[in-house]
Amino acid sequence: MSTPRTRLTEVGRRASAPPAVQKGAGLLEVLIAIVIIAIGLLGLAGLQTVSLQLNQGALVRSQASNLAYDITERIRANWSDAAAYNIGIDDESESSPATIAARDIKEWRDALAATLPDGKGSVEVAGNRVTVVIQWLDAGDDDIGFDRDTARSFEFRTDL
Repeated sequence: MSTPRTRLTEVGRRASAPPAVQKGAGLLEVLIAIVIIAIGLLGLAGLQTVSLQLNQGALVRSQASNLAYDITERIRANWSDAAAYNIGIDDESESSPATIAARDIKEWRDALAATLPDGKGSVEVAGNRVTVVIQWLDAGDDDIGFDRDTARSFEFRTDL
Protein backbone atom coordinates (compact mmCIF):
# COMPACT_ATOMS: atom_id res chain seq x y z
CA MET A 1 0.00 0.00 0.00
CA SER A 2 1.03 3.38 -0.68
CA THR A 3 0.66 6.31 1.61
CA PRO A 4 -1.87 8.89 0.55
CA ARG A 5 -0.32 11.90 -0.97
CA THR A 6 -1.67 15.32 -0.27
CA ARG A 7 -2.43 17.44 -3.18
CA LEU A 8 -0.93 20.84 -3.30
CA THR A 9 -2.71 23.70 -4.85
CA GLU A 10 -1.05 26.15 -7.11
CA VAL A 11 0.21 28.26 -4.23
CA GLY A 12 1.42 25.39 -2.18
CA ARG A 13 -1.46 24.91 0.24
CA ARG A 14 -3.33 21.78 0.92
CA ALA A 15 -6.70 21.47 -0.76
CA SER A 16 -9.56 21.37 1.71
CA ALA A 17 -11.78 18.38 1.98
CA PRO A 18 -15.01 18.60 0.02
CA PRO A 19 -17.85 20.11 2.09
CA ALA A 20 -20.26 17.73 3.72
CA VAL A 21 -23.62 17.64 2.00
CA GLN A 22 -26.37 19.25 4.12
CA LYS A 23 -29.83 17.83 3.76
CA GLY A 24 -32.98 19.76 4.74
CA ALA A 25 -31.28 23.03 5.65
CA GLY A 26 -32.92 24.89 2.75
CA LEU A 27 -36.36 23.68 3.79
CA LEU A 28 -35.80 24.85 7.37
CA GLU A 29 -34.76 28.30 6.15
CA VAL A 30 -37.89 28.54 4.02
CA LEU A 31 -40.12 27.56 6.97
CA ILE A 32 -38.50 30.19 9.21
CA ALA A 33 -38.97 32.83 6.50
CA ILE A 34 -42.66 31.90 6.16
CA VAL A 35 -43.19 32.19 9.92
CA ILE A 36 -41.53 35.63 9.98
CA ILE A 37 -43.60 36.85 7.02
CA ALA A 38 -46.81 35.50 8.62
CA ILE A 39 -46.12 37.38 11.87
CA GLY A 40 -45.44 40.54 9.89
CA LEU A 41 -48.68 40.21 7.94
CA LEU A 42 -50.67 39.66 11.15
CA GLY A 43 -49.14 42.81 12.58
CA LEU A 44 -50.03 44.70 9.42
CA ALA A 45 -53.64 43.46 9.60
CA GLY A 46 -53.90 44.64 13.21
CA LEU A 47 -52.51 48.02 12.26
CA GLN A 48 -55.05 48.32 9.45
CA THR A 49 -57.91 47.51 11.84
CA VAL A 50 -56.85 50.18 14.32
CA SER A 51 -56.39 52.67 11.49
CA LEU A 52 -59.91 52.05 10.20
CA GLN A 53 -61.36 52.46 13.67
CA LEU A 54 -59.55 55.74 14.30
CA ASN A 55 -60.46 57.11 10.88
CA GLN A 56 -64.11 56.30 11.52
CA GLY A 57 -63.95 58.18 14.83
CA ALA A 58 -62.35 61.19 13.14
CA LEU A 59 -65.05 61.20 10.45
CA VAL A 60 -67.81 61.22 13.05
CA ARG A 61 -66.13 64.08 14.98
CA SER A 62 -65.85 66.09 11.76
CA GLN A 63 -69.51 65.52 11.01
CA ALA A 64 -70.44 66.63 14.54
CA SER A 65 -68.41 69.80 14.05
CA ASN A 66 -70.13 70.53 10.72
CA LEU A 67 -73.55 70.00 12.27
CA ALA A 68 -72.71 72.41 15.10
CA TYR A 69 -71.74 75.04 12.54
CA ASP A 70 -74.97 74.32 10.67
CA ILE A 71 -77.25 75.13 13.58
CA THR A 72 -75.29 78.26 14.54
CA GLU A 73 -75.61 79.54 10.97
CA ARG A 74 -79.34 78.86 11.09
CA ILE A 75 -79.55 80.87 14.31
CA ARG A 76 -77.51 83.67 12.78
CA ALA A 77 -79.87 83.76 9.78
CA ASN A 78 -82.91 83.98 12.08
CA TRP A 79 -81.38 86.14 14.81
CA SER A 80 -84.64 87.94 15.61
CA ASP A 81 -86.08 84.66 16.94
CA ALA A 82 -82.83 83.26 18.44
CA ALA A 83 -84.38 82.47 21.83
CA ALA A 84 -86.73 79.96 20.16
CA TYR A 85 -83.73 77.73 19.32
CA ASN A 86 -83.19 76.73 22.98
CA ILE A 87 -83.67 72.98 23.30
CA GLY A 88 -82.33 70.43 25.78
CA ILE A 89 -80.47 67.26 24.84
CA ASP A 90 -83.44 65.01 25.69
CA ASP A 91 -86.24 67.39 24.66
CA GLU A 92 -88.39 66.36 21.72
CA SER A 93 -88.57 68.65 18.71
CA GLU A 94 -91.97 69.54 17.27
CA SER A 95 -93.33 66.97 14.84
CA SER A 96 -94.99 69.60 12.63
CA PRO A 97 -93.09 72.85 13.19
CA ALA A 98 -94.93 76.11 12.72
CA THR A 99 -92.02 78.56 12.96
CA ILE A 100 -88.69 78.85 11.17
CA ALA A 101 -86.82 78.14 14.41
CA ALA A 102 -88.86 75.01 15.12
CA ARG A 103 -88.34 73.80 11.53
CA ASP A 104 -84.59 74.47 11.79
CA ILE A 105 -84.38 72.51 15.07
CA LYS A 106 -86.34 69.59 13.60
CA GLU A 107 -84.20 69.46 10.44
CA TRP A 108 -81.02 69.72 12.51
CA ARG A 109 -82.14 66.97 14.89
CA ASP A 110 -83.08 64.76 11.92
CA ALA A 111 -79.62 65.36 10.43
CA LEU A 112 -78.01 64.45 13.76
CA ALA A 113 -79.94 61.19 13.94
CA ALA A 114 -79.17 60.34 10.30
CA THR A 115 -75.49 61.28 10.33
CA LEU A 116 -74.22 60.30 13.77
CA PRO A 117 -74.71 56.96 15.52
CA ASP A 118 -77.43 57.68 18.10
CA GLY A 119 -76.83 61.41 17.56
CA LYS A 120 -78.52 63.93 19.85
CA GLY A 121 -78.00 67.63 20.34
CA SER A 122 -78.90 70.62 22.45
CA VAL A 123 -78.79 74.35 21.82
CA GLU A 124 -78.61 77.10 24.41
CA VAL A 125 -78.88 80.74 23.38
CA ALA A 126 -78.04 83.18 26.17
CA GLY A 127 -77.81 86.75 24.95
CA ASN A 128 -75.16 86.81 22.25
CA ARG A 129 -73.63 83.46 23.22
CA VAL A 130 -74.70 80.19 21.58
CA THR A 131 -73.67 76.84 23.06
CA VAL A 132 -74.24 73.69 21.02
CA VAL A 133 -73.67 70.24 22.54
CA ILE A 134 -73.74 67.16 20.32
CA GLN A 135 -73.60 63.60 21.67
CA TRP A 136 -73.21 60.27 19.89
CA LEU A 137 -72.03 56.73 20.50
CA ASP A 138 -68.60 55.75 19.25
CA ALA A 139 -66.44 52.64 19.26
CA GLY A 140 -64.49 52.45 22.50
CA ASP A 141 -60.71 52.46 22.63
CA ASP A 142 -60.71 48.87 23.92
CA ASP A 143 -63.07 47.55 21.26
CA ILE A 144 -61.51 45.25 18.71
CA GLY A 145 -64.59 45.44 16.52
CA PHE A 146 -66.72 48.44 15.79
CA ASP A 147 -69.24 48.09 18.61
CA ARG A 148 -70.52 51.54 19.44
CA ASP A 149 -70.71 51.73 23.19
CA THR A 150 -68.73 54.77 24.25
CA ALA A 151 -70.56 58.07 24.61
CA ARG A 152 -68.77 60.96 22.93
CA SER A 153 -69.58 64.62 23.11
CA PHE A 154 -68.73 67.76 21.18
CA GLU A 155 -69.37 71.20 22.64
CA PHE A 156 -69.26 74.32 20.49
CA ARG A 157 -69.56 77.87 21.84
CA THR A 158 -69.67 80.99 19.78
CA ASP A 159 -70.72 84.62 20.03
CA LEU A 160 -73.03 85.80 17.29
